[in-house]
Amino acid sequence: MDIYTNSRDRHNHMLNALALLADPPVAVSAAVAFFTDSNPVKAWSDRGCFPIRLVVRLGFPTNPTALDDVLRLQGVQVRFFTGSLYHPKLYVFDGRSAIVGSSNLTKAALWDNREVNVGIPSSVPEFADLVATFEEYWQAARPLEPRDLDAYRLVWARYRDRMSWEDQMYVDICKHVGKHELDEVRVGEPTANKDVIELGAYRKQYQEVLTAYQLVRRLYGDRRHPQMAGSPVPVRIEIDQFLSFVREGSGRGSAWADQPFRSGADLEASVERNLAEWFAADWPYLEDLQHGDRSWSVIQAVLGSRSSIAAASYDQILAALSCAHSFTERKRYFKGGHAAHLEAFRKANKDLDKVKKTLEFLVHGKEPFVDRMGMCIYDPRHRLPELGRSAVQEVFGWVNREDAPICNSRTLKALRYLGFMVDVVGED
Repeated sequence: MDIYTNSRDRHNHMLNALALLADPPVAVSAAVAFFTDSNPVKAWSDRGCFPIRLVVRLGFPTNPTALDDVLRLQGVQVRFFTGSLYHPKLYVFDGRSAIVGSSNLTKAALWDNREVNVGIPSSVPEFADLVATFEEYWQAARPLEPRDLDAYRLVWARYRDRMSWEDQMYVDICKHVGKHELDEVRVGEPTANKDVIELGAYRKQYQEVLTAYQLVRRLYGDRRHPQMAGSPVPVRIEIDQFLSFVREGSGRGSAWADQPFRSGADLEASVERNLAEWFAADWPYLEDLQHGDRSWSVIQAVLGSRSSIAAASYDQILAALSCAHSFTERKRYFKGGHAAHLEAFRKANKDLDKVKKTLEFLVHGKEPFVDRMGMCIYDPRHRLPELGRSAVQEVFGWVNREDAPICNSRTLKALRYLGFMVDVVGED
């Protein structure tokens, strides 16, 4: 075990430890109460660590600018609590070591303050307990979304010159950002309804997928598959075909479930190996993607704008939805195949205006797109019978303004095969 006290005599500064343990790159997880220094996280990202997961507390002295800095980095996910019950200082370097002690992610704690931190190597039994402790925090915390950060920034500005008012600041944070404490369910307090709980879980699951996609997108770069040269189809749709290629090739059957979780350079190498096979392959579905009844142009023509949705007939809406693999594959549950499924969709959704309203909200709404997808899956006000979770995500992935990826069960299993830590939900 190693001890880091920031002693000038011993030269055992915590900042040095955080750098050394991330080389070569691995997945990094940090649970701290206070976050004011984004530099260590930037260094991890620059080195190629992936994923980087942070759980912080919104409250003095956590700095919104530092949070904004790291949210812009590739491969970084941030979740949060608001109450004073959350007070750990835990760092986990996947398969290598964990550090637990007194140092938050602040400049003073990492370099100047006299701190005591202990490094626990992965060979020690307690390492697994520390990993499990972080995972408990991660599962309980709430994803930090741009609107949360905007609300926190306003509260921060109000109190930054009078931080002795910490208790009042906490009350204000709960008012404007929302209350989300560790062990927040208390006797006598109302509990969240089922839809709210499911939407919160959905945000967490999709955050993992989006972070994984960002790494694949970065490694994909400016390349296009030879069959897609000069195509107007967005790269995100081509990447979806790459993931289908992985799923139907090396990751077919249950092979995806047998692969180890990967991180850092090992994860990038796994993606690059499969990309090399992809760019050399002849993939017949790329032709269908560009031409025919289930091409990108078909769904784009119907769902690409508010006006096109408003002008569409029911048949055109169904033709657009049928571009989504997850929608057409519902045919397996109907005697009579796809035609029977379309008829069931019509019967379950007789009000065409409501169908259009939901699709317009999903693709063109003003709310954060993760929330829009989640609400179309779980919220009765937006949910459409016979349009399941994977289909909602896939339809949005085909046509959106945010360059968000297609996400269905094939996507999840392919990402899992490549080595990403994603929760696989649903069937192909």
